[in-house]
Amino acid sequence: MSVQFTLERTADVVDALMAMNAQVLPSMTSRDHAAWVMNVLAHEVGPWLSRADCAGRALARANGRDMNLTARIAPGGYLAFDVDGPDLPDGRTYAPAAAIAVARLFGPSVHALAYAGPLAPRALWRIAADGMAWGWTEQGETRRGQDVLTSYGAPFANRQLQWQTGEMVQRGGCCRYVAVSGTFCAGCPLRKKATRPVRA
Repeated sequence: MSVQFTLERTADVVDALMAMNAQVLPSMTSRDHAAWVMNVLAHEVGPWLSRADCAGRALARANGRDMNLTARIAPGGYLAFDVDGPDLPDGRTYAPAAAIAVARLFGPSVHALAYAGPLAPRALWRIAADGMAWGWTEQGETRRGQDVLTSYGAPFANRQLQWQTGEMVQRGGCCRYVAVSGTFCAGCPLRKKATRPVRA
């Protein structure tokens, strides 16, 4: 089973995405499914956008209707998304404009999943930021990630998301891994600082 859609039209398939995730993670609540779907989506779309940005492409010219996605159940038995994005023109977007572009691109998904959960949009924006932060971290450009993701007025800007020595050490939002495993992930913002691993 697979579901094809564009990032701009996530609302059209949000029920199908929630149902797919419920097939493989039936113990989750509806709110958990919304957060988990956003987490997986953000960690696929975010790195795609970050790679394009680090290659000097113009994020400001990206359009959600051109971001083709296929949701599927991966061989390991979990939700996955394949991303087929457009060739963006050259010209790296300065940080505040890149923040606006990221917000515009993720907005439809955030609002669709917020309604389906129901879950506060703010929680989903933080998870979207985590996916983008992960992408820039993979590219070795955490400074760029910080510049974009902490831009004044950006809906995903938050104090929970933290980097240290070029790595993410704390996520901004909870992806609900704890609902699946019974334990917090290493970077969960719900963990007490004293128990959070520090990466040198």
